[in-house]
Amino acid sequence: MSFESFKTAFAKGFLLQNSLESLSNLEQGLKEKRLVLEQIENNFFFFHQNLKLVDFFVNDIKDFKLRGKIIKILAKNENGFTKFKPFLKLNNFEKIQSFKQMKLLNLSLDYEKSELLEFARAEDLSEISNFFAPFFDPKFLFHFSKQDLRLKALRNEILLYKEKQIKAGLIFSKNLNSAMLDFIAVRENLAHKNIAFLLMNAFCGLNKEMKFYQLFVRNDNERAIKFYQRFGFEFQNTKLEFYEGKE
Repeated sequence: MSFESFKTAFAKGFLLQNSLESLSNLEQGLKEKRLVLEQIENNFFFFHQNLKLVDFFVNDIKDFKLRGKIIKILAKNENGFTKFKPFLKLNNFEKIQSFKQMKLLNLSLDYEKSELLEFARAEDLSEISNFFAPFFDPKFLFHFSKQDLRLKALRNEILLYKEKQIKAGLIFSKNLNSAMLDFIAVRENLAHKNIAFLLMNAFCGLNKEMKFYQLFVRNDNERAIKFYQRFGFEFQNTKLEFYEGKE
């Protein structure tokens, strides 16, 4: 499948698309074999290797036989989701998880480096994946490959707390004016208290040049919502929803 065909169609625009990735990122994903491109007439699908996720760019609203696959849709209001409804219905997609965006303006929080935390190293990569898997489904939520984690470790975008083994961790990404908290997880009954706070404090401190911090939290995760609210995060209108193609 030629990426050039997709670029030609992309320049003309699509009726519906759920991907926010740039052309360069999609092409890089294909080169690294993290993505597989499939074309059906004038519709294009990027399948994530080792994940159930699919990014789609379609001009036809019909059944594309995406049973068992998972798509995500990001929208700032309900109208943003409404336009996808015919596509979702024909492909028998059902909502499986919903997230809301939360944001914190940079209030120049003081950051004191904690000796309890450390940046991830190359030898931690396999353990990092195994640690986060019970918290975030690796088939569609924990979307970082080992290559992704290796690059993030080199950029010091993974913080860990260990008690011989990893017991807590935080992964983040940097955008133009903001820092995105991708994943945070903390096991219970740790030797030290407030590890979650230390991780969040470090996340803010390491990104103090950014204008604001953002994250997505699952709608029904009341414990996490209260924690982020205590830290000063506030809900935004943007929502992220995941749908699975049912048999």
